[in-house]
Amino acid sequence: MSKFLIVVLAAFLLVTCNNAEEDADFNSQRAILEPKPNDFDFNTLNSKLAEWQEQGISYYSFIEKHTNTSYPPDNYTAKITIVNNNIISIEMLDEEYIRSDYHNNQARETIGNLGDISGIYKRLLAWYQETSATLGKHQKINCKITYNEQYIFPEYLEFGVYAYQYIGNNTWSIRDGVGSRIIEISDFTIYEEPPFNNILETVYDRNYKYPDGFYHEENLIGSVYYENTVSIKPINEREEWIELHTLNKEEARNWSNLSNEYSSVNRDIIQENETEKYFEFVRKKVNPYYGDDILLSRVHKSDYFIPMRNLYFFHYNEPNKDNIIGIFNGDLTISNFKELIEYLWDYPNRQNGSSKVAKTEISEQGDKFEYYIQEIVIIYGDWGVYDMIYIFDITVTLDKNTRILSLTDKKLIKEIRGIKR
Repeated sequence: MSKFLIVVLAAFLLVTCNNAEEDADFNSQRAILEPKPNDFDFNTLNSKLAEWQEQGISYYSFIEKHTNTSYPPDNYTAKITIVNNNIISIEMLDEEYIRSDYHNNQARETIGNLGDISGIYKRLLAWYQETSATLGKHQKINCKITYNEQYIFPEYLEFGVYAYQYIGNNTWSIRDGVGSRIIEISDFTIYEEPPFNNILETVYDRNYKYPDGFYHEENLIGSVYYENTVSIKPINEREEWIELHTLNKEEARNWSNLSNEYSSVNRDIIQENETEKYFEFVRKKVNPYYGDDILLSRVHKSDYFIPMRNLYFFHYNEPNKDNIIGIFNGDLTISNFKELIEYLWDYPNRQNGSSKVAKTEISEQGDKFEYYIQEIVIIYGDWGVYDMIYIFDITVTLDKNTRILSLTDKKLIKEIRGIKR
């Protein structure tokens, strides 16, 4: 045998022996450090859940901070209010989630899945069961809980999976694996009576629509309708909806006639009216079965207000559009500004029993006026379904120099569950 072959054979035997030693080390280390999936304290968790439930706390709220390392859109901080084990209010506290419909919906879905304190306990058990069924060979469940000593709820809860990996030289590394969730509960508050009773009283008071002194028209003989860029065109030409304005009464009447022409109901003009705000054409159709059908067809006067977007702006966020509502051409006084905003809120909502004004504030700040409205919007449930109540903060400003009216802020601040139908 040549010297060359002897050298090669010796090198091969040396490598083989070394690999065998490493494999032995690997198998030995794995036997010692291989993760076990059952590191979960069932007994303590179940006893704490029982202690929590035995207290019988029915009305309470808490701030819940949720962090999901594998899915950031699921992260939020919210104030949650519970009545009889059910969530009746969610108040998002993160500005990002208030302004983003996508993040807001993601957060609210997670909050709904977690539920009340008992629900959080039970959801942790479900996470364990779901995760245990899919654990890899070198993964281990990581769960840490800190319990509130007075009321026995989980003040801090961390749940995730560690991934273990052998990297040689008798060394294992630990990596975060199947995501971690952290729930932190703070500001736990107990109520003697169900919270939000004052808001619910306002919602279900049939005689309440807005605060005293809020501008509104009374004793109207028909339904108000402001002619717009949609109503005066045939269906195949209709695009963006913006209410019309003019200083010419003949033009306003022509628009009213066009709208009537393209309407499914033909009504005749029986009376014409005019105010500083609008031209009005009272149109009537005699219905022998249901009584008279009267429509108050209106057009804005340009020397009072020029609309520049759909004036149902109190209800709809349009983030991809500018926030200009229109131009105010009346006298620049704070009382006239107040009347303008209330007029613009009143006529789209007059016949809408789903909207109310909880409170208002008005101020003058240098070169602008500012009006704040807290609006209540009620979505009535079907049979066997709860009403949902949404509280919005809305701010509208008027620039004194440009006379431009803008929607400067609108955010959902509370979501409350109402009565069951």
